[in-house]
Amino acid sequence: MGLVLGDAQLEREDVKLLSGPYWLNDAVIAFAMEYFTSHQFRTAADMIFVSPSVVQLVALISDPTDLTNILEGANLSSNKLIFFPLNDHDSPTTRGGTHWSLLVHTKTGFYLLDSIQSSTQMRKAELIAERLHAAFGLGNNTKKMVSPVPCPQQPNGYDCGVAAVAFAHAVATSAQRNNYDVNAKTIASATHDACVVDGEINFSIWREYLLHIVHEIEILQCGKD
Repeated sequence: MGLVLGDAQLEREDVKLLSGPYWLNDAVIAFAMEYFTSHQFRTAADMIFVSPSVVQLVALISDPTDLTNILEGANLSSNKLIFFPLNDHDSPTTRGGTHWSLLVHTKTGFYLLDSIQSSTQMRKAELIAERLHAAFGLGNNTKKMVSPVPCPQQPNGYDCGVAAVAFAHAVATSAQRNNYDVNAKTIASATHDACVVDGEINFSIWREYLLHIVHEIEILQCGKD
């Protein structure tokens, strides 16, 4: 049996992905979101970290009533800071994909953080935003619901998942420090400060961070056994 944290579970093969240079799968991203929820930002009542499986559910369900009923317990509301990891995989029955980005909902609207700035991800972000607005009233009902925000760009083809996790951590930390004053400017600044070291983009420190939290949970759970 793998390492279980809330609704997330990591197998040994998933953890190996963190050593790089490998693309991170749904299991690793879900584990990070669950860790933020239950440990790193557990006292932040106005933050929600959504799992990739739930984001995919939003992408697949077009009826607002059905979506509202299915996600009734998710506590999504317009005054929340909500993080949605986006995957470009569209199949309803399988895991996969080639790219991750991060959609952030704030009181001022939706913002997309994309370490490759893919037009495909923007279309996916707009779809998610439109459905969340129809079902829960999130965002602004305008032609342009999602605003792209400048963020550190990955120097390779596999660090998108690490970047999405790093961006979520950076924006959440900045929000806590600045009384939830979250906008395009503060988001861009937070992600830059988190991922640029000595003038160079460095996502490897966030792989190390993810390995650290995996080991932290392993130690905590071994102590309970």
